[in-house]
Amino acid sequence: MDSAMLTAMVMGSLRDPILWILSAAIGWKPERPVRITVAMLAAAGSLWGAMRVAIYAARGEPLVMIQMVTIVAVCIALMTVTGLAVREVRRIVAQRR
Repeated sequence: MDSAMLTAMVMGSLRDPILWILSAAIGWKPERPVRITVAMLAAAGSLWGAMRVAIYAARGEPLVMIQMVTIVAVCIALMTVTGLAVREVRRIVAQRR
């Protein structure tokens, strides 16, 4: 897997509305303990990654195991980072009130 493939996966993932909807919904509550939020975001990211792998496979893409694992890992990382960013912005805004 080269860097062009990884870049294409990340850019494709960033355009997926599932990322933005789920990460915002899960990260919206800053009162929830961080480890529970991270666990929920990781679980959502792994399910989202599995769906992306299934979609690529259904379209006839020949994926080897490392590519499937990379897709799922990228999805977990993106979901966790965006969800925690939403959580922190909400926490900062709540402190200013």
